Amino acid sequence: MTTVDLSSALIKAKKEQKWNEWNELLDATLEEYGSDITILIDTVSFENENISPIDDNNNVINFTNVTFSNISFFKSKIFTDIHFVNCTFSDEIKFNYCEFSETCRFSKCSFHGRAHFTYAKFRRLTSFSEIIFVDQALFQYSVFDERCSFGKSNFKSDALFDGAVFNARISFDESLFEKIVDFTHVKFNEDVTFRGFNENKPDSGFKSDAFFNFAAFLGRVEFNNWNFGYVTFLRANFDKEAIFVKIDLSNTVFHYVDLDKNIYFYDVKWREKKDRLLFLEEEGLESYDETDDEIIDINHALKHYNELVSYYDKKRDVKTSERFYFSEMTARCRIAKWYEKPIFNIYSCASRYGTSWFRAFMLLLLLLFVICPLIFIISEIDSIKNMVMLDISSFTTSLTYSFQCLLLHKALYINVTPHEFFIRVFCQLLILGQTALLLLAIRRNFRRSAPSS
Repeated sequence: MTTVDLSSALIKAKKEQKWNEWNELLDATLEEYGSDITILIDTVSFENENISPIDDNNNVINFTNVTFSNISFFKSKIFTDIHFVNCTFSDEIKFNYCEFSETCRFSKCSFHGRAHFTYAKFRRLTSFSEIIFVDQALFQYSVFDERCSFGKSNFKSDALFDGAVFNARISFDESLFEKIVDFTHVKFNEDVTFRGFNENKPDSGFKSDAFFNFAAFLGRVEFNNWNFGYVTFLRANFDKEAIFVKIDLSNTVFHYVDLDKNIYFYDVKWREKKDRLLFLEEEGLESYDETDDEIIDINHALKHYNELVSYYDKKRDVKTSERFYFSEMTARCRIAKWYEKPIFNIYSCASRYGTSWFRAFMLLLLLLFVICPLIFIISEIDSIKNMVMLDISSFTTSLTYSFQCLLLHKALYINVTPHEFFIRVFCQLLILGQTALLLLAIRRNFRRSAPSS
């Protein structure tokens, strides 16, 4: 492998602003040596420089197959197109506070040190396609005025975009974030996509934590076939469509987000617990601390459950809706007062909070044919000795009382003692209460299963 040092030529081009000569020299060198060459640029500073070619027939600066070492563009202003293709930045590179007035293109490059683009301004079309960031990629408070793409890039270390502003469409399609990625307080003024197109090889997405806290999505956002690690959208705002397709949301936080506003879920996986779907871990519900955003206010938690139930109701996805509804009622039970908990428990046992007509029906049958008849029989036994005298007629009489309770038959209360009166009132309340729960469960089931008008 031949190494050619063009540092002096680059310094000359920078000084004279004759970038056409630099492009011709680079092309000639690449043509002479072909792929068997390493072009080295070492210890060149563009700090606080105004890069504006004076060549009449040139409007682009090319860096192709170049290895940079100890180079800085700190606070430089670049007034022409600049292309970095198949380049290697062997150590820390500083583009922070740079202003790119024209097209900026990084393609198939690798950054082995920290890549500083903090407070950089990209005024025209920008591309960071097929980039490998070995160390941290720092884009805090950078501004992208035109379309930008980070497609097929690999962030092997932290990717920090907090405070950045994207004024045009941006794509992170088929990119991989292996460490922490931070989009806190980022403003997406137009559409943004996070899409992995290869379903059989899901190597796109967030392998670690990703933060979209307080992010503003003013355009359409799409997460499609994208890996989610632990992802938070704390107080994020979705002004237009937010679409989640084939996403595992079991470790995703949507605290204080309006889930009934422009958000759509297709073939997603939620956190599960037995036969329920959870929006959040329930262990934090009783220990809410208003100073800690990670622990959600219980009223907002219940609101989110209600929003998800309503969303899946509208989609006629009854099964998913009911699983969220059961979790909502379970959460209400957890934070209920001590005297309210028995009511929740009875409601759950009797019909799974109105979601299971079959359970309500079976329990009604049990009351009619077993429990209430036994109560009637036992209440009329004067002693243990008389139990041996019970026969089929005793059970038939008690079964008749059960159905009289159900049918509100007036004969139930004719010629009864006070003791018998209270027993029959008690059994009638049991049977009528369970009948009401059965009817409510049936109504709930058919109302949700009915086709949209």
